[in-house]
Amino acid sequence: MAERREGVARSLQRLTEQRTEVDSRREKLLAEIASGKERDAQLSARAEVARKELQQLLTNGAALRDELGRARALYDAAQARLRGGDEEVKKAREESREVGERRNRAELALQGTRLELSHLAQAVRERNMMEIEGVSQARREEALLLDAEQAEKDMLSLREKIEALGEVALTAIDEAREVGERHAFLTRQKNDLEESIAKLRSAIGRIDKASKERFKETFGLVNERFQQVFPRLFRGGNAELQLVEDPANHSAEPGMEIVAQPPGKKLTSVGLLSGGEKALTAVGLIFAIFLIKPTPFCLLDEVDAPLDEANVGRYNEMVREMSRTSQFIVITHNKRSMEVADSLYGITMEEPGISKTVSVKLSPSAIAAA
Repeated sequence: MAERREGVARSLQRLTEQRTEVDSRREKLLAEIASGKERDAQLSARAEVARKELQQLLTNGAALRDELGRARALYDAAQARLRGGDEEVKKAREESREVGERRNRAELALQGTRLELSHLAQAVRERNMMEIEGVSQARREEALLLDAEQAEKDMLSLREKIEALGEVALTAIDEAREVGERHAFLTRQKNDLEESIAKLRSAIGRIDKASKERFKETFGLVNERFQQVFPRLFRGGNAELQLVEDPANHSAEPGMEIVAQPPGKKLTSVGLLSGGEKALTAVGLIFAIFLIKPTPFCLLDEVDAPLDEANVGRYNEMVREMSRTSQFIVITHNKRSMEVADSLYGITMEEPGISKTVSVKLSPSAIAAA
């Protein structure tokens, strides 16, 4: 009992220690929970602020894009004006240089003329004992005054043209470099797009070639089956499918023509056959396709309506034979077509405005007994 008491005391002490530890951990967890809630609130507030900032940035980005578009338009216009201004400056400088050259040549000519006049005056004075300066002075000064005034007018006109061009844009070189980089980037994108277009066209060409090959293969199989099915439905005759190409456009997709020759008739296009013969020919084409790749079911809506009794019998035989691989749903009012069915579903109206569905399952034994 003493040992048990000691064991129980130790267990109690250990449980007390564990409880103290659990309480300490609980306080820590509560503190962490409170801290986590506080952090969650802070993060929520920061997320809301970030959302608002993001919205503001998106708005600013849209405004900057608009401003960039306007600035680019202004830059293009300024670039055009700058190119035009450079040409005008070159032209004005060329005109100014020519005027200066003409002025220099005029001054040289004037100096030569003055020397010549001096020699002439001296010769006249020596020979004729006369002074010609008084006579020629007025005319010479008048001519020189006119030439000087015209040169000043030309210089003023050139200065006005140069000032009208305005200051040279110092950022034009940087802007031209940016435009060049943009042009290179767009050129690379254009080359990538052209390469992608070439790859797509190549893939389209391969797909077109494969589809044409598969179409020709399938067309040959359908034509072969159609040539087998047509004589069975008509009890003779022959028919075939022909591709019709447009002679004016060989790259266009070809059409298809059905050429049929029922028993006792000439080979002709299906468009010249009677209504029953057209319907039976179309049924033969459908059955030929089914023989190549049957489907789970087929719906025939009043196909036997234009057929006579003999053709209805051959049509029903073909449907019955093909029903081994596919389920046929036939909408008909023909009694002979109803006879070969496994199940009949009819709509009656015993009371005005109230439709009622009636179904009958038929079996070969019941049909034989009837």
